[in-house]
Amino acid sequence: MKIQKICFVCNGNNSRSIMAEYIARKVWQDKVEVCSCGINADDTQEVGQNTQAVLEEIGIKIAGRKRRKISKELIGDEYYYFALDNTIMEKLVKEYGISSDKIRILDNRIMDPKGCTREIYRECRNTIELAIEAVELDKILIC
Repeated sequence: MKIQKICFVCNGNNSRSIMAEYIARKVWQDKVEVCSCGINADDTQEVGQNTQAVLEEIGIKIAGRKRRKISKELIGDEYYYFALDNTIMEKLVKEYGISSDKIRILDNRIMDPKGCTREIYRECRNTIELAIEAVELDKILIC
């Protein structure tokens, strides 16, 4: 089946995967449907203030956006996954049965900024933006 959707996955869907989702929407525009989720996300909670603030600095507003936990609706042949670290990638394969050829790490340099200063969130955002700009989307979509 042809890839139609890209899903960014991290642990809590509070910073890295959210930033990746919204930056990818901005960079890729309407080329592909994009979403994000977290393995352990609390979907009753809004995305953190630091994440919202650093996205707003580049013109992306996500006020009120709730975190999203991975669910069966987000698992399927139409998806390609970008894990935000190796642990997440392993869990997607082992616990969710996603084929390893449909997952890759977005960039190993992307650190979880949880509990850090806003400047660290900015660095995370900038690294994510560069990683997304480097993705050869056409090669993924023909899988």
